[in-house]
Amino acid sequence: MKNLKIGLLIIATTFWLLAGSNCGESPPPVAKAPVTPSGLSATAANGAVSLSWAANTEANLKGYNVYWGKQSNSLGQSKFVDKSQTSTTISGLENKTEYYFAIDAENDEAKVSAKSSTISATPINTSFTPGDTESYAPGRRGEIKTFTIKGRKITYEVIDGLAIYQGDMILGKAANVDKTLRELSNGISTQGITCDGSDYVFFFSLCNKWSNGIVKYSIKDDWGSDENNREMRLRIANAMSHWQQKTNLRFVASDSGDRLEFQNSEGCSSKIGRIGSAFTDTQSVNLNMGCSTGNIIHEIGHAIGIFHEQSREDRDRFVQINNINIQADKESNFDKYNSEAKDMGSYDFDSIMHYGCWAFSTSDERTAATRTIVPLGGRNCNNIGQRSSLSEGDILSAYSLYLPDFSFSGAAAGSSIARNTAFNLSLNFDIEAVKNEYIIWTRSGASGTIATGRTARFVPLSWPVGEQTITASIVIKGVTLLSKSISYNITNVAPTINITQPTGSRPEFCKNTPVVFRATAYDVDTRPNPNLPDSAISWKINSGAPFATGATVSHSFSLTNDYTINVTATDSNGATITDSIQVRIINCTSTAPNVFITNPVDAPGSGPDIDVIPTTHDSNGNYHSITLTGGATDVEDGPLTGSALVWTTNQAAAQPDGPSTGNQQLGIGNSITVKLYTSCTGSYFGTVDHLITLTATDSDGLVRIITRLIRVKTLC
Repeated sequence: MKNLKIGLLIIATTFWLLAGSNCGESPPPVAKAPVTPSGLSATAANGAVSLSWAANTEANLKGYNVYWGKQSNSLGQSKFVDKSQTSTTISGLENKTEYYFAIDAENDEAKVSAKSSTISATPINTSFTPGDTESYAPGRRGEIKTFTIKGRKITYEVIDGLAIYQGDMILGKAANVDKTLRELSNGISTQGITCDGSDYVFFFSLCNKWSNGIVKYSIKDDWGSDENNREMRLRIANAMSHWQQKTNLRFVASDSGDRLEFQNSEGCSSKIGRIGSAFTDTQSVNLNMGCSTGNIIHEIGHAIGIFHEQSREDRDRFVQINNINIQADKESNFDKYNSEAKDMGSYDFDSIMHYGCWAFSTSDERTAATRTIVPLGGRNCNNIGQRSSLSEGDILSAYSLYLPDFSFSGAAAGSSIARNTAFNLSLNFDIEAVKNEYIIWTRSGASGTIATGRTARFVPLSWPVGEQTITASIVIKGVTLLSKSISYNITNVAPTINITQPTGSRPEFCKNTPVVFRATAYDVDTRPNPNLPDSAISWKINSGAPFATGATVSHSFSLTNDYTINVTATDSNGATITDSIQVRIINCTSTAPNVFITNPVDAPGSGPDIDVIPTTHDSNGNYHSITLTGGATDVEDGPLTGSALVWTTNQAAAQPDGPSTGNQQLGIGNSITVKLYTSCTGSYFGTVDHLITLTATDSDGLVRIITRLIRVKTLC
């Protein structure tokens, strides 16, 4: 029986094999899997990634399977793409989150290729436009935490494990900030909080400053494409350049050391001041593609240590906060700063650090009824929250944080300087120099500003004699940030005096005949008029008492003799100078001629008769053209004419074709037209005093003269 069962099994098996073998026919071909797609690439966008790949041209291709996920080894999501397409977009992704992607091909026989290599991409939010309200995470709400310290409520939001203050300022890791606040609430002084690398940065200290005003930075280039990176680099460069143009801050690219790192982000935000953490060299300045150059200027303001303008301690006198219009859980963004924060200058509506009037408003409509910030005192919302440029108040804040020290160079302190001596002073700064427009110079006893800029030139002609103190100050928006002074001993300069009539060596005059004496007296450091008054000029015969005062006097001598005529000029400081001439008084048998000049006229005072800057020139230089007229009468000869009247100038060296020194004859007769030349006698201007002399000689040989002083100046 057992053998029978075995036989039947063998027969059945044989029959089954024969029945299912299609005797005489070839077996069907085995289906092949398609080729793996190549060239997979990704482009990140707002909440999405666009993928593309090379087309698969196999005849029986059905389409492609696209896989993605947040981990490279776990691509848990997929979609099918028809064979007619070589690209697709994956939407609904989280911004600022890295995703991984792969692809395979599928044919009509449901055969699937091997997956491609995995690539990654990070979606970015390019549609966020912060306008005048920067934010770390636009549209997101975090956990609100509040502490009361020294009677002041401190409120911040916890988002992504960070403590976010007033929307866009990162205080540090929330856990560390909590710890610090608890210590503060237990009585630790806020002055003990510093940006010392412990990574619990808080704002009471204004954080550390960047050494010498030099801010190092690097750029992460993670905005999703080369085009986006180039655009953001341009905005960042323009923002840093703006700070450099307006302040004494400098930005230096660096891959090492404490530095700002500009990187892609969900919004626009920054930490406050230099962090200098022991755990990392970089501190992030977070910038979404929607952050404008103005928003970046604003965030750099935080990074150097500046806070929001509308949260000043004195803000309630200038704006009203309309809490009813503020988004839920955003009310703390309008808190005022603790009293330890320092308000610089007057309230600044134009600050780039000021929120706009509709910041964090519950309404998208911009009407008076939807404002969160209402300006007081009749001010409207125009320019409030502007993101175009730093205001003068912003510049003041930057300089107050990064105030350089300076020293003087130039004339040594305590030295004596004559009032006719110009001198220069310059300011040497220990870090980048303050802009010229913010430096003013003042002087003790003088009102107002006497100079501006880092280098000033002083001409102390009208300064009082004695110690004078010059002060250089850095002043911005009416606030004096730093002043330093330097003192000098200003000394008087004695006047000058010259007898202009009579001239020559011991001229002769007749007894009992009036003799005219003229002099010019000049005091270089008397302003505004350097010509001394008549009362400052006195005339003496020999060493006797003065016989007359004034620039032009006359005197008759009753005795024949030789006399020394002394004229003395005294300035307002009591300094004196004397000039003299000897005259001989003789008995005359005939009368000397009476000489006169009608042009130019005898000007009153001790100055020149004409003081002119010429506007004409020729190959010999600048000159003043004038017609000289005059004459003489003689009792015996009558009117003198022709060669009896000779015109000369004492400035032969200035006249063409004249002798190198002394007098040059200009012409003869009652009227001549002459060119009186000038030259550059100094670095900036030239002055030539032409003493014009008309000499009359009668038939008896008696000579009389009369003079006029013509001052011809020029700019060199």
